[in-house]
Amino acid sequence: MEGKRYQVTFINVYSPCDLEMNKRLWEEVKNIRNNSLCHMWCTLEDFNCVRYPNERIGEAMKDYWSRKRSDFNQLIKDMRVEEIPFDTEEVPLVPT
Repeated sequence: MEGKRYQVTFINVYSPCDLEMNKRLWEEVKNIRNNSLCHMWCTLEDFNCVRYPNERIGEAMKDYWSRKRSDFNQLIKDMRVEEIPFDTEEVPLVPT
């Protein structure tokens, strides 16, 4: 990649816990992404949602989380993004 320049858009998202508010925010993010001339995006996020059942402990509101998870996975598919696993033990600390 030496000598090449790339434009990357970074977006930081903190999503509400409410499903309907989440959907509105996700649609807004998706529309911004789809209308952007920049094709490389890095989304730093707390979507207040999980992709897989084993990522959530407990059975409270099982139907709610199932519906939210399904919508969230559809958003990821629609945006054509890829989740990068994050392990806090591997993140280097940078002195400030």
